[in-house]
Amino acid sequence: MSKNGIAAITLAMLAGASPRALGAQAGDAAWVRHAPAIHGRIEGSVQVMQAEDLALGGNAVVTGDLLVPGSPAVRVNGHPSYGGTIDGPGAVVPAGHDVVLGGRCSLRHVVRRTDPQRLPTVDPPPGPGGRRCVVLRRRGETAGDFATLRDLTLEGEAGSIAVPAGTYGVFTARGGTGFILGVAGATTPAVYNFQGLALGHGSILDVVGPVVVTVDGSFALERSSTMGAAGHPEWLRLRVSGGGLTVEGESRVHAHLEAPAGTVALNGHSQLVGTVAADRLVVNGNSLLRLAAAAPNQPPAVAVTAPVAGATFYAPASIPLAAAASDADGAIAMVEFYEGTTKIGEDATAPFEVLWTGVPAGRYALTAVATDNAGAMTASEPVDVTVGTPLNRPPTVALISPPDGSAFTSPAAIRLEAAADDPDGTVVKVEFFSGATRVGEALAAPFGCDWLNVAPGGYGLTARATDNAGAASTSAPVSISVATGMPFASDFEKSEGYAPGPLEGQGGWVGNGAALVTDADAQHGEQSVLVPGQVPPAQAAHDFPDSAAGAVTFVDWQALPAAGTDGEGGVCYATDAARVSLVGASETASFWVFEGDGSGGGAWKAAGGLIGIDAEGRASDWHRLTVRADYAAKTWDLYLDGMMVAADVGFLDDSRAAFSGFAASGHPTLPTLLDNFLAGFDNPLFADTDKDGLPDAWELANGLDPTVNDRRADRDGDGLDNLREYRLGTRADRADTDGDGMPDGWEAGYGLNAGVGDAAGDLDGDGVTNLQEYRLGRNPAKGAVPDAGQAVNLRVYLPAF
Repeated sequence: MSKNGIAAITLAMLAGASPRALGAQAGDAAWVRHAPAIHGRIEGSVQVMQAEDLALGGNAVVTGDLLVPGSPAVRVNGHPSYGGTIDGPGAVVPAGHDVVLGGRCSLRHVVRRTDPQRLPTVDPPPGPGGRRCVVLRRRGETAGDFATLRDLTLEGEAGSIAVPAGTYGVFTARGGTGFILGVAGATTPAVYNFQGLALGHGSILDVVGPVVVTVDGSFALERSSTMGAAGHPEWLRLRVSGGGLTVEGESRVHAHLEAPAGTVALNGHSQLVGTVAADRLVVNGNSLLRLAAAAPNQPPAVAVTAPVAGATFYAPASIPLAAAASDADGAIAMVEFYEGTTKIGEDATAPFEVLWTGVPAGRYALTAVATDNAGAMTASEPVDVTVGTPLNRPPTVALISPPDGSAFTSPAAIRLEAAADDPDGTVVKVEFFSGATRVGEALAAPFGCDWLNVAPGGYGLTARATDNAGAASTSAPVSISVATGMPFASDFEKSEGYAPGPLEGQGGWVGNGAALVTDADAQHGEQSVLVPGQVPPAQAAHDFPDSAAGAVTFVDWQALPAAGTDGEGGVCYATDAARVSLVGASETASFWVFEGDGSGGGAWKAAGGLIGIDAEGRASDWHRLTVRADYAAKTWDLYLDGMMVAADVGFLDDSRAAFSGFAASGHPTLPTLLDNFLAGFDNPLFADTDKDGLPDAWELANGLDPTVNDRRADRDGDGLDNLREYRLGTRADRADTDGDGMPDGWEAGYGLNAGVGDAAGDLDGDGVTNLQEYRLGRNPAKGAVPDAGQAVNLRVYLPAF
């Protein structure tokens, strides 16, 4: 089709569109669904969409008009400055509601009979893909890779941080810190999605180029904060889903604001410059709403994606039509499909598809025309196809199993089935494909095969039928997904499908920062994962579908790590609940754990278990690390080479109800290795029926029930729970393991060895034995004070507690 033909389609469609559908929202009018509460100043007009009683009084100022639906009674009290009532061309009804003007308010006109407009819709933003929660407190600190970031908090001396376009969780700025959005000099808006924004006193959200920001739920600007770019309110299109915006005293907002489900409230000398479309509007004393024209609407983009140019079909043909359409500053209202200037059909929701049936032989030029939510239209480039009259009519085929959108868990066994027929012959075979890879074949009806051991990932499946004359047809694609199953084991070997080279995409892993599968070194087998040293840290990560809530999950791996000077400086291993890092210098290092506070904060602490490192800081040998995470108790344990070195460490995030991922973040300068990974629900170190972290054999030997989680019980009443007894090597069924007359809990509490008889010892060297100290109720670690007298054959000791 020529460009003139495309223009003809567009003009024909524009001729049938309503003026309102083609016009933009008025730049000098705020759109509000309910009657506003105005106690400050509005420079511009206000249009109310619902017929409700409305009062304007005090010193309220509206420099423009108040536009209302229907025919309300206008009542004037006090001494307002008012230019009179005007009736527009809209509907007379409803009536019976009142507009009351009182006090010393100021208003140009009340314009009645103004038909209401439909407020824009704001859908909730998508959820973030990142898992990291970062807090920055000092200038120059970095948030790392924003692609893996979920939540970001700025405080202290963090200053302002530039944020690339993307989808995030909750961003918080406190005390003069702030975020910088957009690209200077850009003409296309950068798109941001947030689950929440929190802008504290004096915070800044600066905009340096056009952006579209969507926030899920209400949020507020605390006192003396700013949002947007002064002089360029059109740069910030702020869309609030399911809530509104509160602007506190002295704060400034420059934006075109859409909050169709919430309240926009301006308080205490605050200002909003731009446009407003909201459910409710409140302008309190000395606040200002200055209406400024919105940025011109950008037309949508559209392209025909099916059929492909040059495709051939056979009459009477059924041709699936599909188009990809997007709108940089809004949403696609519909996509229409045309052959020449003849409309074939339309679709109002993505994916935009229409089936064109009964097409006779001929040559056709197909186009798609997209219309956005502001009425702007764009026609695609034409796609030419041919419908011929063959001697042999090709077969028909449809993939009937699995259904489109099906989800499986690896290693999946998927039954593939197709319905195939030939109008002038027979179907001799049906082949099944995943993308371009053939995964099965059937030579006779019913046409089906089993696709086994399917790895995690997303797949596009098709069936291709071939008839007795050699003609072939391919079915419409079906999309399925295969999630990582649990338990999940990965030894990174060729037999498991891993090939040397980038880790990205192999076995469901993400190799951010050039992580590699290598055959240069391995703890087990011939291959492992190399995480190179770099800044920001490289990472090998794997996401998992949530397991049952409250389950105990074990994550076990072999590592050749490198040490840093603190918990953040070396290699770091993390799950959704736990973080482990190697810290040390000289020739030894120990593993540290992050004691979380349940809400994203916490602190690093040493877990114990010294290992050898070389002069650069790299471990001299492989080590096995095991995390036991209890999602009911919100605590986790760490084992080093099979020995528990930390217990009941607090979760980083108490909202986590099930295991969902693992990540190994590399060292800034040294390469590190990962091998023999396992995530599952059974203890990989020893038999542990109740999954309480205590070996079944130890529990049986100590008279405990290995089927009941009793790690916090104290069977022998010696003041040590079963977990502590296990870690100390004392008996859980005997209050005095070494039989020296002193209970295990008392000995452990004062640093004595509860497994060795030391009743006759004198820990503090005060001449009183440990057993005597116990019987006297004294502290065996603190010496007694002799009396000051010189009595013969008498020595008096005062208790030193």
